[in-house]
Amino acid sequence: MAREALVSAGEGIELIGREQEEISVADITRLYAFEKNDLEGLCRAIGVDSLPESWKGYFQHQLDKQVGKVR
Repeated sequence: MAREALVSAGEGIELIGREQEEISVADITRLYAFEKNDLEGLCRAIGVDSLPESWKGYFQHQLDKQVGKVR
């Protein structure tokens, strides 16, 4: 399980896994701050296992709002 930690200059890092849903930090930031109507992006973000539940809930809320506008 991944956990938050501090890394100092010169310390090595190791890739221990890769998400099945590839989405970048930039994509997450874009969805959070700017493009809250990107339905595909919101769905991809919700599918990221390592994303905190609070963020998934936020993206689900944004998705629900957009779907409600379409109906």
